[in-house]
Amino acid sequence: MHQNQGRQPNSRPPVGPHSHGEKSRTVRSTRQTAQGMRSMRQDERRRKRVNTSRRRTILPTVLLLVVLAAAMVVFLLKAPFFKIHSVRVDGNRVVRDEDLVHALGDTNQNILTFPAEKWRERARALEGVADVTFERELPDRLVIHVKESYVLGVIVYAGRQYYVDAQGKITDHYNPDLNRIKPIPLEKELTSMRLGEDFFEDSRELDFLSTLHETRMAEKVSKVRFEKPQAIVIMYNDIEIRFGAPNDIIHKFTDLAAVLQEVENKGVNAQEIRLDEGKHPIVVTKNGQQVLPESSESQEETEGN
Repeated sequence: MHQNQGRQPNSRPPVGPHSHGEKSRTVRSTRQTAQGMRSMRQDERRRKRVNTSRRRTILPTVLLLVVLAAAMVVFLLKAPFFKIHSVRVDGNRVVRDEDLVHALGDTNQNILTFPAEKWRERARALEGVADVTFERELPDRLVIHVKESYVLGVIVYAGRQYYVDAQGKITDHYNPDLNRIKPIPLEKELTSMRLGEDFFEDSRELDFLSTLHETRMAEKVSKVRFEKPQAIVIMYNDIEIRFGAPNDIIHKFTDLAAVLQEVENKGVNAQEIRLDEGKHPIVVTKNGQQVLPESSESQEETEGN
């Protein structure tokens, strides 16, 4: 009898034709994974070394820059080159230069670090000063720009005197000893009068009044009347000057000064000067005759040529 040649109990299972290939791929994959991990660890170590090297290079540079900046600040604060050696006051007509500078206190300070806000408060406490700003002209010159609160005009409302300051605000405060310019009496149709409010509806009217104070004729002006719509009348001695709307102010005042000089030189008995009719002033005498001043005639001939 033949014995059964089946598989022995402890014998290995037969190996298929693809078993060796799968094993080889598994081994290769494992090796590649290990190599990749080693490469990643090496890259990480290299990055750490580079970062450490960079930190070692950057830190001293930063410290050097900080030290240089600190040294520069100390130099700027201590160097006499930046001490305030001269002070110029600009924009003031009423407040004296020396009074304003004295109010600031010790100005022998560094022009970059002087206490601007403290000085501003001291200046504003001075009567006649509305505000100041500071301008540095390096290395050692300080310019103080002043906005004054002196009085330009006076008006009577409801039996009480009010004043108009350089900002066009209504005030009841007037010190003739400090104002140094004579307020011009004003007339205007009003329905109310409140302290601190704007007197003028049109800012050009304020420009007109400020410019009038800068002319020689201001001393002989007895009254300015603001009529509606936008018409200004000046009483100059006994001559009524119809200035018209508050536009082209400088040109009108220039023409007016020339006409007044001509009227005075020739002894013209003028009653009215009109600046609100046409391009050139017209003088009306007390007998009603209208005269075109020679300055205007010569100007017309020049324009015609």
